[in-house]
Order: sequence, then C-alpha cells, then structure tokens
Amino acid sequence: MNSLTIVVADDDESLLTSLAQLLRLGGHTVHTAHDGIEALALCRAQTPDSVLLDIDMPGLTGWDVATALTVTDERCPARLVALSGRASAGDRERSRAAGFHAHCTKPAEPAELLRLLGA
Repeated sequence: MNSLTIVVADDDESLLTSLAQLLRLGGHTVHTAHDGIEALALCRAQTPDSVLLDIDMPGLTGWDVATALTVTDERCPARLVALSGRASAGDRERSRAAGFHAHCTKPAEPAELLRLLGA
C-alpha cells in the first residue's frame, strides 16, 4: 500500500482526532482542519492525494470547498470524500455536483472510509 497525503476536515474535534489517528496508523501523512476555510487553504498548500470533508462546517461548507477545488483549482486532489450526517438523495446529489467522488453518512465504517480514500 502506498503512503498518501490526506486532508481531513471536521468541526467535531473528537471525530477529527480519531480519523487522523486511524489514517496515520496506516502510514499516511494527515493534515487536519477544523473548518472549511482552513480545509481549502490546506488543500491548496499540500496538494493532497485524498480529502475527507465534513459537509456542515463553519466558514465554508464541504460542498463549498469541493466546488472551489474542482472548478477553480487544477491541483484538485485525486479523491474527494464527503462525510456527513446528511443522508438524503438530494444531499448525495449535491455532493456529486460539487465534485465529490463519494458521500458517506456518519458514522461511517473505518474500512469503508479507507477504501474510498484509496488508503
């Protein structure tokens, strides 16, 4: 398995810490953000292989961040994965339209998140 650079963004500190630890134990380099503005800045600075974004964050939503990365930034990460409590068909469609490759509902299974991130 290849080591990836992954940005994880969530305003829930305990979830953010747990996800980062899971990914680091897998040998990946992980950068964390607590809001959408910080997530977008990290993605542009680090050019990650994968990004795991909460949808409902302060500053910018995960949808805003994904749209900014896929529409305006040619350095878009290879994989964008939404992680959210939002689970309706409309939410999933909005994620797809924003450029996400996958939309997972919280709580997500760790193995599924790893698979979707390519980790």
